[in-house]
Amino acid sequence: MAATTADRNTAQKKLLREVAYPVAASTTIPGGVLVALNAGGYLINAADAASITVVGVSFERIDNSAGANGALECKVLKGSFKFFNNGTNPVVQGTVGKQPQIADNQTVRASGATNDIKAGVVDRLESDGVWLWID
Repeated sequence: MAATTADRNTAQKKLLREVAYPVAASTTIPGGVLVALNAGGYLINAADAASITVVGVSFERIDNSAGANGALECKVLKGSFKFFNNGTNPVVQGTVGKQPQIADNQTVRASGATNDIKAGVVDRLESDGVWLWID
């Protein structure tokens, strides 16, 4: 699966809490995607990119494409959410309880990513996706 620019209806089982983070300059974040903080502490779409930390799932679409760092904030949810499983290097049953890697803002993989960015903990594996616990 490739990164999405459209909002997605991300399934959730348990919502733990909500936190607002300042959004990076020139960034649009779709609702319902994996998000991360860059090295400067600003929110971006999660990706296999160096020096980022996954912090949760975007609650809403935020368009800061014309703004400076921190010009807008995005609500980020923490809890249990379902995302796509990478077809090339998929999360398998043996990965439950472990941290998968980010492939893009809506997909996780078992291993093999260039930057080894961790994405929560695998709660459950289903035929159509991976449940992640993110806090």
